[in-house]
Amino acid sequence: MNIIKKTTKEIFYNYSSKKFIIVNDVLAIATIISIIAIILETVPSLLFLHPVFLIIEYVSVGLFTLEYIGRVIAAPKKRDYVFSFFGLVDIISILPTYFGITNLLPLKSTRMLRILRFLRVIRLTKISRLGISETKHSDMEDLSYIYRLNIKIYIITIITVVVILGSIMYLFEYAQIDFSTIPKSMMWVLETILGGRISRSIPLTLPGEILGLITKFSGLVLLGFLIHIIGNSINHLLLGTKNKQTAEDVLEGK
Repeated sequence: MNIIKKTTKEIFYNYSSKKFIIVNDVLAIATIISIIAIILETVPSLLFLHPVFLIIEYVSVGLFTLEYIGRVIAAPKKRDYVFSFFGLVDIISILPTYFGITNLLPLKSTRMLRILRFLRVIRLTKISRLGISETKHSDMEDLSYIYRLNIKIYIITIITVVVILGSIMYLFEYAQIDFSTIPKSMMWVLETILGGRISRSIPLTLPGEILGLITKFSGLVLLGFLIHIIGNSINHLLLGTKNKQTAEDVLEGK
């Protein structure tokens, strides 16, 4: 039992371990493929691919189940993990499949929140390779690397927000032709976040209207993050080595 716990701890909590990187890369790919399948399931013209989507669903849920069991075993305090944000996301994202709930997309779409875990993993593993924790001040190349990493994470965050809000909007407004599939709803969310509107569609249900406001607010928040990242980058370029900001400060968002 000690060997199993030691192995699972290295796989899921040791950021510098090769096993950690390989397993998390596999899980990240499985998450993305699973989410794409959930999105495409709502497209009527792709109904003939339903058997493929079903296989993807069962395989991915099998992997996520093994991951959940491994994390529970490796967790120092099992109760803390089970009732943590990611613990709840992990279990909610696999339960619908086991219960045979194939049409309950609100629960299945929570699987997209798993991407947040892998954004954090990418950030931690990339930063750890720079040896930031061992130095008080990082050189300018390290800072440039972190700024580029922040931009990549920002782009993935936008995609994550669009998929999650688009999936939920589809559930509320699927009766409208412009929201009849998740991809169409995602396009509406993206247009709203970017501040423009190609289509003239608006949510008609009360939950849809509330979600529309949340989408607009999310757009403002994301714009604020982008301004913060760009501002830090410009400050870094203008001040050069005189900039007193350390890589640790950038990592913490200061």
